[in-house]
Amino acid sequence: MDLREDDPRRMLSGEAFTSAGIHGAVESDFFDWVLGDPAGEALVRRIMNHVRRFRLREVESDVLKILYESLIDRDERHGLGEYYTPDWLATKIVRHAVTAPLEQRVLDPACGSGTFLFHAVRRALAEAEEAGMPGATRAAEITGLVAGLDIHPVAVIIARVTYLLALAPTLVGRVGPLSIPVFLGDPIHL
Repeated sequence: MDLREDDPRRMLSGEAFTSAGIHGAVESDFFDWVLGDPAGEALVRRIMNHVRRFRLREVESDVLKILYESLIDRDERHGLGEYYTPDWLATKIVRHAVTAPLEQRVLDPACGSGTFLFHAVRRALAEAEEAGMPGATRAAEITGLVAGLDIHPVAVIIARVTYLLALAPTLVGRVGPLSIPVFLGDPIHL
């Protein structure tokens, strides 16, 4: 993501992202508990150094779904109506349903780890590039078109990162702030 942050507290609280103009991607709540342990800061620093070696801009699928599925019990996920969607199927459905990616608004009301969001964002980015949309504004345009919602707080956290990974190719050179439009909520009782 080209965030050159070395402070685990700033990274896990989301301050590093906010300073970079990216809002709503990471919030202080779920992951920063590890810093309460004396060895936690060193652990997070090591993880940050390992993650920097990955080419996150080149991710082509929802790589965090496996993490989500390992964190949340299968019976609990299914009790909430959550089921795994393979990337190939999400790609095909998005290609079929989103026929005008720069004109249609897309909402995944049960986004889980963000598989459909990832592919909807990538489809819109490809269309924006083909249409000659300036690279500096692509991410902001797309976040106004593709949004997600989920009832499970862990799913929302992971879907926000998945959304950010989908936008990764456009983050360098982007102009202005950006908000990740993935929200906690129950679509049945809105």
